Amino acid sequence: MASHGGYLYRSANVVFEEAAEQVRDHLDNRQADSLRGKAGEWVADIANGNLDTLAFKAENLPGRRPWLHLVDAGAFARILLTDGCIRRSVADALESRYAGDGEGELEPEWTWLDQLEEVIDAEALRLPFP
Repeated sequence: MASHGGYLYRSANVVFEEAAEQVRDHLDNRQADSLRGKAGEWVADIANGNLDTLAFKAENLPGRRPWLHLVDAGAFARILLTDGCIRRSVADALESRYAGDGEGELEPEWTWLDQLEEVIDAEALRLPFP
Protein backbone atom coordinates (compact mmCIF):
# COMPACT_ATOMS: atom_id res chain seq x y z
CA MET A 1 0.00 0.00 0.00
CA ALA A 2 1.29 3.48 -0.86
CA SER A 3 0.04 6.93 -0.03
CA HIS A 4 0.33 10.48 -1.20
CA GLY A 5 -1.45 13.59 -0.03
CA GLY A 6 -3.52 11.60 2.42
CA TYR A 7 -4.78 9.17 -0.22
CA LEU A 8 -4.01 5.45 0.03
CA TYR A 9 -3.37 3.36 -3.05
CA ARG A 10 -3.59 -0.40 -2.80
CA SER A 11 -1.46 -2.47 -5.07
CA ALA A 12 0.60 -5.60 -4.88
CA ASN A 13 2.23 -4.51 -8.11
CA VAL A 14 6.00 -4.11 -7.73
CA VAL A 15 6.08 -1.63 -10.60
CA PHE A 16 3.55 0.54 -8.80
CA GLU A 17 5.59 0.46 -5.59
CA GLU A 18 8.70 1.52 -7.53
CA ALA A 19 6.78 4.35 -9.19
CA ALA A 20 5.36 5.47 -5.85
CA GLU A 21 8.89 5.53 -4.40
CA GLN A 22 10.11 7.64 -7.33
CA VAL A 23 7.25 10.10 -6.78
CA ARG A 24 8.10 10.34 -3.06
CA ASP A 25 11.77 10.92 -3.87
CA HIS A 26 10.87 13.60 -6.42
CA LEU A 27 8.61 15.40 -3.93
CA ASP A 28 11.28 15.21 -1.21
CA ASN A 29 13.85 16.67 -3.62
CA ARG A 30 11.50 19.50 -4.63
CA GLN A 31 10.84 20.33 -0.98
CA ALA A 32 14.59 20.35 -0.25
CA ASP A 33 15.20 22.62 -3.26
CA SER A 34 12.47 24.97 -2.08
CA LEU A 35 13.85 25.06 1.46
CA ARG A 36 17.40 25.53 0.15
CA GLY A 37 16.25 28.57 -1.80
CA LYS A 38 14.55 30.08 1.24
CA ALA A 39 17.35 29.13 3.65
CA GLY A 40 19.53 31.99 2.40
CA GLU A 41 16.77 34.48 3.19
CA TRP A 42 16.20 32.96 6.63
CA VAL A 43 19.92 33.07 7.46
CA ALA A 44 20.00 36.74 6.42
CA ASP A 45 17.05 37.36 8.75
CA ILE A 46 18.91 35.66 11.60
CA ALA A 47 22.03 37.73 10.89
CA ASN A 48 19.84 40.85 11.15
CA GLY A 49 18.43 39.77 14.51
CA ASN A 50 15.11 38.27 13.38
CA LEU A 51 15.21 34.89 15.09
CA ASP A 52 11.64 33.82 14.30
CA THR A 53 12.83 31.34 11.68
CA LEU A 54 14.65 29.38 14.37
CA ALA A 55 11.49 28.97 16.45
CA PHE A 56 10.14 25.42 16.50
CA LYS A 57 6.51 26.45 16.23
CA ALA A 58 3.98 25.41 13.64
CA GLU A 59 2.81 28.99 13.04
CA ASN A 60 6.30 30.24 12.08
CA LEU A 61 8.02 29.69 8.77
CA PRO A 62 9.78 27.33 8.37
CA GLY A 63 8.16 26.05 11.51
CA ARG A 64 8.71 22.44 12.41
CA ARG A 65 10.60 21.59 9.22
CA PRO A 66 14.32 20.88 9.31
CA TRP A 67 16.28 23.31 7.14
CA LEU A 68 19.49 24.31 8.89
CA HIS A 69 21.30 21.27 7.45
CA LEU A 70 20.97 23.03 4.07
CA VAL A 71 23.08 25.94 5.37
CA ASP A 72 26.87 25.98 5.37
CA ALA A 73 27.95 25.47 9.00
CA GLY A 74 30.86 27.88 8.56
CA ALA A 75 28.58 30.63 7.30
CA PHE A 76 26.23 30.12 10.24
CA ALA A 77 29.15 30.10 12.67
CA ARG A 78 30.12 33.57 11.41
CA ILE A 79 26.63 34.73 12.45
CA LEU A 80 26.78 32.93 15.78
CA LEU A 81 30.25 34.29 16.61
CA THR A 82 31.06 37.99 16.72
CA ASP A 83 34.64 38.94 17.53
CA GLY A 84 35.17 35.56 19.18
CA CYS A 85 32.06 35.87 21.36
CA ILE A 86 28.88 33.85 21.02
CA ARG A 87 25.81 35.91 20.17
CA ARG A 88 23.70 34.82 23.12
CA SER A 89 20.38 35.57 21.40
CA VAL A 90 21.21 33.23 18.49
CA ALA A 91 22.54 30.51 20.80
CA ASP A 92 19.42 30.76 22.96
CA ALA A 93 17.19 30.53 19.88
CA LEU A 94 19.04 27.40 18.73
CA GLU A 95 18.74 25.85 22.17
CA SER A 96 15.03 26.60 22.27
CA ARG A 97 14.58 25.14 18.78
CA TYR A 98 15.99 21.75 19.76
CA ALA A 99 14.42 21.72 23.22
CA GLY A 100 11.01 21.80 21.53
CA ASP A 101 11.80 18.84 19.29
CA GLY A 102 10.88 15.95 21.56
CA GLU A 103 9.93 13.69 18.64
CA GLY A 104 13.13 14.06 16.61
CA GLU A 105 11.57 15.96 13.71
CA LEU A 106 14.79 17.92 13.33
CA GLU A 107 16.99 14.83 13.06
CA PRO A 108 18.27 15.84 9.59
CA GLU A 109 19.93 18.82 11.32
CA TRP A 110 21.82 16.78 13.91
CA THR A 111 24.86 16.15 11.72
CA TRP A 112 24.87 19.85 10.82
CA LEU A 113 24.97 20.68 14.55
CA ASP A 114 28.08 18.50 14.91
CA GLN A 115 29.65 20.38 11.97
CA LEU A 116 28.73 23.72 13.56
CA GLU A 117 30.36 22.64 16.81
CA GLU A 118 33.54 21.65 14.95
CA VAL A 119 33.71 25.02 13.19
CA ILE A 120 33.19 26.89 16.47
CA ASP A 121 35.81 24.77 18.24
CA ALA A 122 38.31 25.44 15.44
CA GLU A 123 37.59 29.16 15.62
CA ALA A 124 38.07 29.11 19.41
CA LEU A 125 41.51 27.56 18.97
CA ARG A 126 42.51 30.47 16.68
CA LEU A 127 41.56 33.11 19.24
CA PRO A 128 44.33 34.70 21.29
CA PHE A 129 44.41 34.01 25.00
CA PRO A 130 42.87 36.81 27.04
